[in-house]
Amino acid sequence: MVKSHENSTINFMYFMFNFTPNFIEKVWQDDKNLISHLNSKWYEFHRQFDSPTLAFSKWFMELDRGNQTMLCEWINVNYKSF
Repeated sequence: MVKSHENSTINFMYFMFNFTPNFIEKVWQDDKNLISHLNSKWYEFHRQFDSPTLAFSKWFMELDRGNQTMLCEWINVNYKSF
């Protein structure tokens, strides 16, 4: 039987390979300055790496713990891979 935390991990991995357009604007909709900052980093990592998944991974690891948590919570609520 798959447990809830395992479902969250699997769901996150699917999101990493199939992220939705403009998800940054949706997750951090209340902070326009942070959206601009995170988009700048997002585009920079996509320029550096040939792999969108690698770029996403690097971008995620550059987030602070609070923003990592915010993104994971948003994914759990708004993205269902299964």
